[in-house]
Amino acid sequence: MKMLWISHLLPYPPKGGVMQRSFNLLQKASKENEVFLCTFNQKAWLPETEQMLDAKKKLEKYYKVVEVLSIPSDNSRILWGLLVLYSFIGPTSYTVNWTTSKKMQELVDGAIRRYCPDIIHCDTLGLAHYVLEKESARTVLNHHNIESQMMLRRAEKEENFLKKLYFFQEGTKLRTYEKKICPLVAANIVVSELDRMRLLEIAPKAEVRVVPNGVDVDYFRAVEKSKIRHNLVFAGSMDWYPNEDAMVYFLNDIWPHLKNIHRDASLTIAGRMPSQRLKDLISLDTSVQLTGYVEDIRPLIDQAEIYVCPIRDGGGTKLKLLDAMAMRKAIVTTTVGAEGFDVRDGEHVLIADDPKGFVEKICSLFENEELRHFLSRNARIFVEKYYSWEVIGKELLDVYGAVGK
Repeated sequence: MKMLWISHLLPYPPKGGVMQRSFNLLQKASKENEVFLCTFNQKAWLPETEQMLDAKKKLEKYYKVVEVLSIPSDNSRILWGLLVLYSFIGPTSYTVNWTTSKKMQELVDGAIRRYCPDIIHCDTLGLAHYVLEKESARTVLNHHNIESQMMLRRAEKEENFLKKLYFFQEGTKLRTYEKKICPLVAANIVVSELDRMRLLEIAPKAEVRVVPNGVDVDYFRAVEKSKIRHNLVFAGSMDWYPNEDAMVYFLNDIWPHLKNIHRDASLTIAGRMPSQRLKDLISLDTSVQLTGYVEDIRPLIDQAEIYVCPIRDGGGTKLKLLDAMAMRKAIVTTTVGAEGFDVRDGEHVLIADDPKGFVEKICSLFENEELRHFLSRNARIFVEKYYSWEVIGKELLDVYGAVGK
């Protein structure tokens, strides 16, 4: 079959959650379909023209056509500010306005005329408007998370009144949009059964299928080297607000208590674009390493005794957790961090939702090598069975097969 894939980012290199999902789903889709990719490039991910052209060249090895446009508001802070203001006072959400482009509409319309695709894949909610009027019967809409739920959760946790109001209004607009749009497409793809239930609560008549996030179990594989005693690691892009919030929370509320018990404990935080707030928090603490962007995260994960995931916000499921499980890490996470995965506390991971509990779980792993090995072994078996991209690719192709009949 022929497939038109519309994306809000250039999915290469596959580093970070959304990039990993988009790239790997595209790879699986291209095995049985001719794929024509129309995509925006986000400067936050690929800021230099050379990086963008290199990514485009790499993707052209897999897909018939790769067309790339820039996000309009990426070119001007003034334009972006006006977009934020309009999204606050206007009828449509920032999520939709941000990816609205006359050039993209022309590109999509032209691709439909030239290639006559059997399936159209919109890789996020904000892109659906490009095809819905004429092509909803063969459109698959991917949800990396339930946008309205994530934004309303963010509003609930936000302390700044103006931001709280903005996020609440954005979440309310998104919920109205999801209720209207999701029943119109042939299929909605979500990352977990939990997100499926959330979306059906909003749009009961929508067709919703689960295609989970996954992990490359051959790439993310532990190297049996000695670990750094009492070393913890967290990996995730620091410009993604749930990741920064997680590390600020960990450093303020958990780390001091842990250091009182285990003075030799060390922490590695790996991820691009760490904020000044985060840098200031660790400026006088030599036991915390803030790496910034790392080309290959595996050695840092491999050397640690424990992977920590103190996520308190966000949506969807966390690919970082799958990466760590594939590398046989003993993991301490929050309920939100493990959200959407059928993991069991004490069998695959340890779960704690308050500072005291988090410290206790970390200490129990520091002091019990047998428990670390038990969790790490179960974690690897779990992802191999349910979350390898080979398994997930078959589920994705089943959805396309049903839509393309």
